Amino acid sequence: MDFCDVVVLMPYSSLDDFPVDLNGQEAAEVLGAWTLAWHPELLARIGRLPTWRPADAPPEYLPDTLILLPAPSQNRIPAGWQERIDADSRQAVIVRHFMPRPWSIPEAIPGLTTSGTTMAVSEIDQGDKQGTAPRACDPRTSGFDPIEPRKDPVQRPLNPRPTIETDLIREFFALGYSYWMVEVLTRHTQYANNLDTIQFQECVRDAATTAVSGDADSARAHLYRAYDILSAARDYIYPTTSYLIDVILVDSNLGGPSFRDRLNEPTPTNVLATGKTIEKMARTEPASIDALRNALHRGTASLIGGEYEEMDWELAAPNACVENLAHGRAVVERILGHTPRIYASRHFHVLPILPQILASFGFKGALVATFDGRKLPHARQSKTHWTGCANVRIDALWRVPTDAAAAKALINFGHDASKAMDRDYVATLLFASWPGAMSPWYEDLRLATQFTSALGTFITLDSFFETSAGTDIVTQPKPDTDPYAYSRLVSRQNAISASIWAWEDHARKKRQNKLAAMVVAAGGSTPWHSDPETLVNDSGEAPGQIVEDTESMAGLLRQVVLPAHQDTPALDQGFLVVNPSGRAQTLPVFDPFGPKGISPWGPVPSGYLANVPAYGFAWLENRPPPPPPAHLAEELRLQNELVHIQFDRATGAIRGMGSYGDRRPRVAQQIAFRQANSKVVEYSVMAANSVDVTAANGACGEITAQGQLLNRNGTVLAEFRQSTRLYRACRYVLIEIELTPHQLPIPSCHESYYALRFAWPECDHDIYRSLNGMCQSTDQEWILATDFIDLSRPSGGWTLFPLGLPIHRLTGPRMLDTLLIPDGESQRRFRCAIGIGIPATQLMSMSEAICQGLDPCFAVSGQPAGGKAAWLFHIEAPNIAMVHAMPLVGNDRGLIFDLIETMGQPTQTRFHCARNLSAARRMTLAGEPLDDVSPTANSVPLRFQSYEWIRLEIRW
Repeated sequence: MDFCDVVVLMPYSSLDDFPVDLNGQEAAEVLGAWTLAWHPELLARIGRLPTWRPADAPPEYLPDTLILLPAPSQNRIPAGWQERIDADSRQAVIVRHFMPRPWSIPEAIPGLTTSGTTMAVSEIDQGDKQGTAPRACDPRTSGFDPIEPRKDPVQRPLNPRPTIETDLIREFFALGYSYWMVEVLTRHTQYANNLDTIQFQECVRDAATTAVSGDADSARAHLYRAYDILSAARDYIYPTTSYLIDVILVDSNLGGPSFRDRLNEPTPTNVLATGKTIEKMARTEPASIDALRNALHRGTASLIGGEYEEMDWELAAPNACVENLAHGRAVVERILGHTPRIYASRHFHVLPILPQILASFGFKGALVATFDGRKLPHARQSKTHWTGCANVRIDALWRVPTDAAAAKALINFGHDASKAMDRDYVATLLFASWPGAMSPWYEDLRLATQFTSALGTFITLDSFFETSAGTDIVTQPKPDTDPYAYSRLVSRQNAISASIWAWEDHARKKRQNKLAAMVVAAGGSTPWHSDPETLVNDSGEAPGQIVEDTESMAGLLRQVVLPAHQDTPALDQGFLVVNPSGRAQTLPVFDPFGPKGISPWGPVPSGYLANVPAYGFAWLENRPPPPPPAHLAEELRLQNELVHIQFDRATGAIRGMGSYGDRRPRVAQQIAFRQANSKVVEYSVMAANSVDVTAANGACGEITAQGQLLNRNGTVLAEFRQSTRLYRACRYVLIEIELTPHQLPIPSCHESYYALRFAWPECDHDIYRSLNGMCQSTDQEWILATDFIDLSRPSGGWTLFPLGLPIHRLTGPRMLDTLLIPDGESQRRFRCAIGIGIPATQLMSMSEAICQGLDPCFAVSGQPAGGKAAWLFHIEAPNIAMVHAMPLVGNDRGLIFDLIETMGQPTQTRFHCARNLSAARRMTLAGEPLDDVSPTANSVPLRFQSYEWIRLEIRW
């Protein structure tokens, strides 16, 4: 039987109702059927372009026709149509199922044979002359309808033809895919079809004829002319360039031959990898590193990323972000000899501080895209100016990535491209895939772009930001741009405790670095170690990391502030108290001659109090005068001269906390277990066995409650112990909780968890949270913050200092849950603090001051030569926070400080040092000089924009 036509029955009536909701398998069937119709052997036989017809209105008369029927079209076929086709022996042969992709016609259609310049199929058993139905074939065994030869098959044996090379067949498939997508694109842009169909058909026919005859060069010449005709048709509807961005996602376990093959292709691509991945790949797969290095040298690949390892930027301290980028850049430069200029991350975080950091490191663009399924904030254009803190802008490609391994994405390409052309000034589509995980039609797309720009042009991101036209549109998203970040965080094992440990470790390192800076400013030698040749030394430690612990730092400070003639001071002379935080403090002293002199979490204090300047020290005589005799704790009540706390005898919870003059308490607190289902949300209740005063003197008061958490039926869910401690002259109360759960939460952070539950009486609060060292407003249900959450109102507010607890949830207009134990959490002891009436400008410094108790600073010594109290650094504006201090490498007569404006208020201030300064200058976060600043005696004038980060270098 000879074939004179190939028809694909499609699951739509016209291109106007082109289906965009096909699932992956359905889309693969349709794409497989259409591209198979462009096999050169079929094209050579029919001598014309394949056609398509709607499956719900197929032609009734199809003589000598090969019908390709994808699965989504089968349920649209009219009843009785196939039986009528089967009744005529000269009617069509129907083929179903088209995956995996075949490279020869016998592979695709068993029973269909090709020879010479003709193609025949063995006569199909259509049933006997009485019209019996043909026998069905089990698709699980063959995947195709039965094509069984008669006893006397009709065939035309001719001389065998040459085998067509696979690469040439791929080029025909790519042409067929391009032709279809240009048709869809034309219809969706509401233009008339401008394709020169006659000339295009002649080129395709000649290409197929020469291909089956074995002349591959002539076939390609005809194909290239066909591609040119497609380009002309597309340029008529959209004459400017549209861009296609290909991103290869790589982690430490992926690479190998498939990765190297992608890099060796001429089609431009982009590799997203962290410095840690590059480091591991250099050890385990040097061939992949060589391929990547060569592709970067040729300009066919861009390395995008910038980080050393992926991190939770929402919870990270600002200097931790900078160190991560510096470490990542140093590793990539050392291994590849290349500096990444486009920032990207698999878990992108749209944070206001990020443009300022990236611009300071010399990044010329950012790929704002998430590869983990999260949503991005809306942007008006794909290419835009992303504006962050201090009004710093960086060019950004703002695009949701498309899975290059998904057939659904490739069948919707024309629809998506037309939307990009309508909406974007720079029409751009972004595709992402892991090495070796591409659909065959994405390979068709990549191959087609080597011959035509009809579907767009693949480009590296380096070239995209250099050559693509820009707009003046600015995107400035709100800080709360990732409402699902909490879900990603809590899904990890021990997510709460890991955050607490990371926060404590960072707080400790920050105190150590500030103490080291105080030692240098006081006249001591540099207590840091660093590698002056590179940004990161062989041990992986960031520059300026110190080897000594906090007590050693305090000991060094003691040595440099003592009189030179004093060798070994007697222990009974007195002691030195050190404060490396940015807020002056009244600190209780516990055991002045013990290993840890100051600790809010330590034993009951002796009653000593020390007033210590910010970034300074204070000398206490051996026996300081005792504090006032009034005790700070009595039954069910803690109070000092600033705040008061009332407890509930039945529950042991904080019934109310406020300041004097308040009409009613500002906040109440309890421990609760949340259990929810589709119908009701239920919280446990606290039942106290005891509420006792465990410390009472003029410096400290403490009340401890012990009991159980009960559900509404009286079942014990957990046992609890809560200690609440208040110090004199403090506006905050410290809370320490220990839980022993009897019932564990279910695996859903939405429905079940143990939490601290806070309530307040009024709904007119503005809510602020800490974010990368800054105070940012929020209105989200789920809040990520480790330093503070502040609820302010005109008549006074309150502040939660989570001390590393990361996840908080607003459960109503007057309720907040701070998660303690979700599913998978093993930590059972937790700490936090609640503050009353703390000015917004002091929130970051107060958080820093509270966390000082985790690693106290104290040194026994003689009286300092410079007086009983002194500061070594001073910042006049309270909204300017020092987040990091570093050495001036190779010079003990200078320091580097990172200073951030925390409140979004442009500020002019002065930075003071205990020494007279000879020079000062501003630097980028990457360590490059910006401009000189003229110091005056011991101070430097500084001007901050909103949330600006300034790195200041001083010399004396």
